[in-house]
Amino acid sequence: MPPKHPMTETIIKSQPENVARLCEKFRNEAVKAGISEVVAMELELAISEAVTNVIEHAYQWDETQYIKFIISISNQSVTIEIKDQGKPIAADLFSDIEPGFDNPPDDVGLLAESGRGLKIIQSLIDEIKISHENGWNTLRLVKNL
Repeated sequence: MPPKHPMTETIIKSQPENVARLCEKFRNEAVKAGISEVVAMELELAISEAVTNVIEHAYQWDETQYIKFIISISNQSVTIEIKDQGKPIAADLFSDIEPGFDNPPDDVGLLAESGRGLKIIQSLIDEIKISHENGWNTLRLVKNL
């Protein structure tokens, strides 16, 4: 079955203000493709967390670098690829994270400052794959519809 919405690719500079612009572009594409508002919001949050992690960890706030964002929407799923040429992350990064937010402390401020974004991504996405090829790191996120 052909894609519900053709694949689109966007390239942004690794600047924090571009995260909101990228998320807005994604939201517009999702609405055009008929994705529910709830699923679009979940994906938007996962995208925001993932791209922010690239800016902070892969590029260490170097705003001269680029991030590729590829989205494909079918009747069964939304596939998002976030690509960068920064510091590679471990392919098993998400396997070491306990899923969900079971038994959070009463004071949310006691949660670890770092790592919450990975838990958020993991809780919203059905499939996560990290790969490295030809100098590009790729985070592939799939949300089943």
